[in-house]
Amino acid sequence: TSAIQTYTVSGWSKGGSINAGGSLPDRLVDTGSGTFILQGNTYTRPDGSVWTLTGVGPNLTGSSGNDALTISGWTGSTGASIGFSGVGGSDTISIAADANFAYTASGANGSLAIGAATLAINGTAAISSLNLTGGTGNNTFNLSGWAKAATVDGRDGNDTLVYSGDTDFLLGASSLRVGKGSAVSTIGFSSVEAASLTGGASANNFNVNGFLGALSLDGGAGSDIYNLQLPDNASLAWIVADTGRSGTDVINAKGANSAPVVTNTTTMKRIVYMQVVVTFSGIETISSGMGNF
Repeated sequence: TSAIQTYTVSGWSKGGSINAGGSLPDRLVDTGSGTFILQGNTYTRPDGSVWTLTGVGPNLTGSSGNDALTISGWTGSTGASIGFSGVGGSDTISIAADANFAYTASGANGSLAIGAATLAINGTAAISSLNLTGGTGNNTFNLSGWAKAATVDGRDGNDTLVYSGDTDFLLGASSLRVGKGSAVSTIGFSSVEAASLTGGASANNFNVNGFLGALSLDGGAGSDIYNLQLPDNASLAWIVADTGRSGTDVINAKGANSAPVVTNTTTMKRIVYMQVVVTFSGIETISSGMGNF
């Protein structure tokens, strides 16, 4: 039909199939307790019953317990968004797709773009962790604004972790800690070849120790500090391009076996340690030393 149809299956213990068939995407509405699974074009309810969906967007609501939403290779809601409401407990969202991911916070809610699809997350307070897995392509995982635990597995390709926020960063070999004071969350990652981190209006600290991928840092406004532990035996190109026009921005660079060499002229601005080259701009103060942070 020309109108959006809503199919409520809560309490129904059997499966079925729904084909939107019209110009507008339809909705399947369900409430349950346990694990909700979207795979291919099938929706498996917590009770195990299975629905086959074509052009239908599932809108799912959990319980006061610990629920989980698992999405893998979802094709059942082309043109329709997916919705998940965390009611209580400690809920988990796990998604596998050969796509770019981008999270957007909106008060107590949020949305996650998964390629051309969108997952609306209602009640992020009940979501304890977000687990994302890429595919064979070059995937970007933008988790700006996500303030809970998360994991990222880039799988194949050259994958990039992106985070933008007026906060502090601690980037290691397999984790990114985001936050200031006691409000800190951790994103664990594997098979991620690059990271791009951007600060905000206040003073931001960027601490990098152990990361072995391409790196781009921008503190924005404020007096930002970049503490860089330059790795041994790695050929890397890092960029610190501070676009802020206020404050005094500082790079502290260290090498375990020798002090990195700094060139700071009008024609060349870079820091070199073994096979690591850091190009920089918008930096007022630079220090170089031997040792570890």
